[in-house]
Amino acid sequence: MDTKLRLPNESREISQRVRAFRVCVSFAFFCLLARLWYLQVVKGKEYDTKAQGVRVRNIYLPAPRGILYDRNGKILVTSRTSYTVSIIPAYLKKSRATADLPSDGARPSAEETLQSLGAIVHMSPVEIETILKRGTFRSFDPVRIKQEVDLTTVTRILENGSRLPGVQVENDITRYYPRGRFAAHVLGYIGEISEEELKSVDRTKWRPGDVYGKFGSESMYNEYLHGLRGAEQIEVDASGRPARRLGERARIPGKSVMLSLDVEAQKAAEEGLIRSGRSGAVVAMDVHSGEVLALASKPDFDPNVFSQKITPAMWRQLSGDPRHPLVNRALGSKFPPGSTYKMVTSSAALELGATNPDFSVYCSGKYRLGRTFRCWKRAGHGVVNLYSALSKSCDVYFYTVGRKLGQERLGHISRGFGLGSRTGIDLPGEVRGTVPSDEWKRKRFHERWYPGDTINLSIGQGFLQVTPIQMACVAAAIANGGQLVRPHVLKKILSPEGEVIKTFDLQVKPVPVRSEALAEVRRGMRLAVLEGTARVLKMDYLAVAAKTGSAEDVHSPIPHAWIVSFAPYENAQIAVVVFLENAGHGGEQAGPIARRVYEALFKPAESTSETRVAMGNLSSPSPRIAESPPTNPLTSQD
Repeated sequence: MDTKLRLPNESREISQRVRAFRVCVSFAFFCLLARLWYLQVVKGKEYDTKAQGVRVRNIYLPAPRGILYDRNGKILVTSRTSYTVSIIPAYLKKSRATADLPSDGARPSAEETLQSLGAIVHMSPVEIETILKRGTFRSFDPVRIKQEVDLTTVTRILENGSRLPGVQVENDITRYYPRGRFAAHVLGYIGEISEEELKSVDRTKWRPGDVYGKFGSESMYNEYLHGLRGAEQIEVDASGRPARRLGERARIPGKSVMLSLDVEAQKAAEEGLIRSGRSGAVVAMDVHSGEVLALASKPDFDPNVFSQKITPAMWRQLSGDPRHPLVNRALGSKFPPGSTYKMVTSSAALELGATNPDFSVYCSGKYRLGRTFRCWKRAGHGVVNLYSALSKSCDVYFYTVGRKLGQERLGHISRGFGLGSRTGIDLPGEVRGTVPSDEWKRKRFHERWYPGDTINLSIGQGFLQVTPIQMACVAAAIANGGQLVRPHVLKKILSPEGEVIKTFDLQVKPVPVRSEALAEVRRGMRLAVLEGTARVLKMDYLAVAAKTGSAEDVHSPIPHAWIVSFAPYENAQIAVVVFLENAGHGGEQAGPIARRVYEALFKPAESTSETRVAMGNLSSPSPRIAESPPTNPLTSQD
């Protein structure tokens, strides 16, 4: 009877348990459905993107940089295809499992992968790991390990694919300088974009691993030369090996840059510097437009070295070289101009009434002002006027007019010629130079300005410092009648289709000297070629005007050699400046290099009535710099 009474209670308890179980199962099923809804609907797009990121890869295709040409269309810099070995860091197996990748016990460790790869590409695992740790790459971005590998290396990597997870060989584009060291300081070099550089550029156009202009024209016109990457979309397996090609986005090449350089003039300048065996610089410039036809600096470097990953040892060797091959001496180093500055002293004296063509001075070889200042010719030049003083480079004459001028007025005219300021040339690394003053000397040396300082300044010595590009601008202003032009190496920028999209705008400003005064200075410079210190530039088919200089160097008993010139004399077109460190006399050492440049730019005309106009015993042909055929030759008369 008791048993019969307990049965209904037991049934109710079982029934309650079943209902509770059903509720739990239903709740669990509801939670599962909710979770699936959340994953599929709410987070579906995000996880689909992540899944695609693991399965699908965008292999970025580097776009070729624009070509650099000389003014006549000769290729100076281009790009070439090559093979590059890269690693996708995410596929290097770590010591502990990662959430991103499926576990694969058979896959070699990161250490084993780097060891195997290093043996193939002749690099140590430490070198490879250093590149991977630079921190400018995302885990799925390929990191370039070695560029321009040969086919043997490519074959070995492909054969050992199972031992090299995440290692891939890419078709790459390498910057190529077919002429080696030629015009290295103008062309510049490239390198992989740094983390700091990435912060200052448009990230839609630039990515880690991109090639970036670091120096020279490659740097100044980087935004134009840089192309837009393409991309190849591929499906990869768990080891990061390509399995299937899905599509491609075309790459857009960079724009090309035509420079104002003339290959033949540049070659003549560089060969002249090499033959001299001295460090130095050469500048050849159009006196009206400011186009730079040649800009050479020695010693130099091979920019092809930077097209691959330059090692720390290689960089230390270049940057630590005591000859400073990375410095562009044409605009990045400053020196006393010596007697070439007498062009400025003459201009200032004529403009401000301190002299005139008839004013003469007796040079006994010395000038007394508290102490004795000597002329370079110890026996003296005798009676000299403006023309003979420029022609023979008489120091005593310029001591006299320099003292009459005074430092302030001479400094004012010097700054009017652009000295002490950057010329604004479209190349990096330009320095200002120094035009000293009383204020400058007090600040620098805590001393006042003495009359002897003015004497030294008048002949381009003492504290005065200039760059070769500044002296080219001075020569151009004297030659063209008083217009200070901004020098530049850009001629035009071209689209990939050859359309001109940018040119360099002419920028000029007048110097504070009348054209009549400059004409007198030009006459003295012409006499220097005919019968003075610059006779090395006397040519039977070209009338050149010049001023030589030998600038004392406190660190060496051998002076710096200068020559500043322009041609043709009566219808000036080109200015040429040559500077050699510690080489001796300007006419003897620098002059022959300037002559080589003129010979490259000006070709002797045929002796016919149509192409040669008599002008006594001289005529001056047109320079060979135009893109169109040259016109009839110009003439000049002393």
